[in-house]
Order: sequence, then structure tokens, then C-alpha cells
Amino acid sequence: MKAEMLTATQRPTRSTYGIILLLLVLALIFLVPMFPAGAHQVLYNILLTGILVSAALSVERARKRIFIIAMSAVVAEWLSYILDLPAITTISQTIQFLYFILIVISLIAQVATTRRVTARVIVESISGYLLMGIVFSLIIGIVARNADSAYSFGGVTSVPEGLSDFIYFGFVTFTTLGYGDVVPLIPASRSIAVMASVTGQIYLTVIIAMLVGKFLSSSREG
Repeated sequence: MKAEMLTATQRPTRSTYGIILLLLVLALIFLVPMFPAGAHQVLYNILLTGILVSAALSVERARKRIFIIAMSAVVAEWLSYILDLPAITTISQTIQFLYFILIVISLIAQVATTRRVTARVIVESISGYLLMGIVFSLIIGIVARNADSAYSFGGVTSVPEGLSDFIYFGFVTFTTLGYGDVVPLIPASRSIAVMASVTGQIYLTVIIAMLVGKFLSSSREG
């Protein structure tokens, strides 16, 4: 109910941040891999900074607390880039992993509590889906860097630099596309692959059913 009682000045602000979040996530997933490999890490850091901040500003509840967590994740990400230490990289990705789970839960809660299907609700649903794919990409990166020969990337078990390969495999698995060029080799990485594919299908099923139900309900009321 509180979500429906936002003032006219608050609604555009929240919607704007939601659109910015979606555009940044799309750029992170689709545009960065097209640039030369040497520029990937800097571009990922810049876009991740924007995603972390805009995600905090696009949620409705506990925005200040979530914003503090977002800034902590931003600091950890840039320290990881500057110092280039495996331990700090793992810590940074773990913070991002937990943060994005919190954001996805918040977005799903906002979609679930709204009474009407609006453009903002659809944008939040798409952002939640894509962020969930990033969550699994981060898990894959953490496991790959901390477990020997967890994945085979085109027949090579060495850990790739940056996030491109992790995001690629994360979304290929999350969407159940599964080309097979990246293969999980140990029980932990295989379990993550199964979890990613199942979660992706559950998210789509639940959210689409929820949106259709709300749309039909609002149509009857109208």
C-alpha cells in the first residue's frame, strides 16, 4: 500500500533510477564484451559502480541502509582493481553477491506489493531477472578463483581475467541455453550450474504469473 501512496514527485525519481539501473545492467552484459579485452576491467568497474548506486536508489524501503552497503561494495571493488590481490577480489565479489541478492529480493517485493502493472513494475521485473544472472556470474567467478580446475573454458582450466567469461557462462546457464563450450568440472561448480538454471526458470514462471494476475485484476477493477 505504501508503494501506491508515493507522492507525484517521488514516483518519477524512483522510475528514473530504475531505468538507469536497467540500462547500466544491459551495457554491462552486452556492450562491454565488444570492447578490447584490455579495457574490460575498467569498464566493468565503472558500470558496476553505477549499478550498485542506482540499484540502491531504485528500491523503496531501507534505501539509506542499502545505499551504505552499496558504497561499501564500490570501495571494495575499486580497492580490488587498484591493489589486484586475489583475497580482496574474493571479498569484493562476495559483498557484491550478497548486495545483489538483497536488491533482487527488494525488487521482487516491490513487484509483489504493487497493485497495478505499470512500466516501472515491468522495468523492475526485468532488472531483477538480469541482476539474478549477475549474481550467479559472481558465484561462478568466486568458485573459479578459489577452487582448482572448477571450470573448463574452451578446454582450458586456467582462470580467465575479468568478468566477461563468468558473465557469459552465468547467463548461458541461467537462461538454460547451455552451449557446452564452458564446462563445470567439480561438484560445487556443477551444483551452481543446476541452481542457476532452475532459479532462472522459477523466476520467470513466478514473476510472469504475478504480473499477469495483477494485470487481470486491475482490468476487472477498471
